[in-house]
Amino acid sequence: MRSLVRLRFLGGVNEVGRSSLFVQGDRSGVLLDCGVGVNHETRFPMYISPKMFECIVLSHCHLDHIGATPIFFIGGEKKVLGTPLTKELSEIVELDFLKVTHGYLPFEVLEVRRMFDSYVDTPNGKTVDVSEDFELSLMDSGHAPGGSQVYLRTDGRGVLYTGDINLRPTRLLPGAHLDRERNVDLLIMEATYASVAHPERKKVEDEFVEKCRSVVETGGTVLVPAFGVGRSQEILCVLKAHDFPYAVYIDGMARKVNEVLMRHQECLADPELFVEAVTHANWMTSDTERKAAAESPGVIVTPAGMLKGGPASVYSKRVARDKKSAIFLVSYQVEGTPGRVLQEKKVLPIGGENIKVKAKVQSFDFSSHCGREEYIEILNVLRPEKAFIVHGSKENCNFLFSKCEELGIKGIIPELGKEYVA
Repeated sequence: MRSLVRLRFLGGVNEVGRSSLFVQGDRSGVLLDCGVGVNHETRFPMYISPKMFECIVLSHCHLDHIGATPIFFIGGEKKVLGTPLTKELSEIVELDFLKVTHGYLPFEVLEVRRMFDSYVDTPNGKTVDVSEDFELSLMDSGHAPGGSQVYLRTDGRGVLYTGDINLRPTRLLPGAHLDRERNVDLLIMEATYASVAHPERKKVEDEFVEKCRSVVETGGTVLVPAFGVGRSQEILCVLKAHDFPYAVYIDGMARKVNEVLMRHQECLADPELFVEAVTHANWMTSDTERKAAAESPGVIVTPAGMLKGGPASVYSKRVARDKKSAIFLVSYQVEGTPGRVLQEKKVLPIGGENIKVKAKVQSFDFSSHCGREEYIEILNVLRPEKAFIVHGSKENCNFLFSKCEELGIKGIIPELGKEYVA
């Protein structure tokens, strides 16, 4: 008789973010991700005793997948596994998280340091034993630099956790590879954009660069709020690939990320383009430089991608009031964030009041997640016995559930905290 696998979803259920999943075998358990939800306030996943699992596996470096992990290092420690690049980027992200929340978290720098002292580098493509029950393999996810799909094998059964996944290549990263040779009995699959057909990337790039040119050539400044890890670097690569002839500025956490990626060029789609793009950009290091950039024609690429803190919130005060300028949103805007308010109402919370934005506002779909056809491709290629659908709105989870039914796959939209035995 084959071993049973128990799954307990601690977050990421009918929501985007707060991802955390406990996988238990006959004798041991593994925690996959431990992220936070960030909109009006920081939300943590359900707690689980560290006695119940042997290690934590991180799929990638974004806060909604790693943000709560240091909790397990308050007075203790656990082994953490992920790629070497995920380690370096996650440390930057966690320390920045502490900084922008001004200490309103249950852990401090000490716990973050303990977390990364306990980290075991596990490159994509490598297979290791992580507990009495589970063998672990990591595979490229195409979503974030260093990011991984997580494959667990126990007693001949295969469990695949996609993490966040993108099958399409971008200027920064190659697309994810689906390993047809591995049996996948249980699939835990994200559904962020499951019902959305992303536009052709080339058309998005062409329009974005043309709109940037138009604004700059009329004397305006383009502010591009972008996630510090991944999206900022992709935008730099897009501008360089299109031979954008005007000034480009980079600021905030994205500068540190650039330095890390320079050391990990093997993870990038086009290392030469990346080096050229980063070298071409002007790196902001002082308030004097920032003031000059905000008052000059050019493109400013900077966190935070949702305009919640970071240098972008500072630049926006000037850019928002200038009708010649523009704010181009290139990242997902979570409900309740300043970026979402700007996107829907063209107002921006500044200094305690909502300011009507005179600058042009436009969103561009540079998603690093799969779109509708790619999600269906994953199901068609892997053909699991069961697919657990997470990390998406109710609408998107229901869409993937219906596709599972059409393909003869047992689809499950899990309930928070409920245990599933398979």
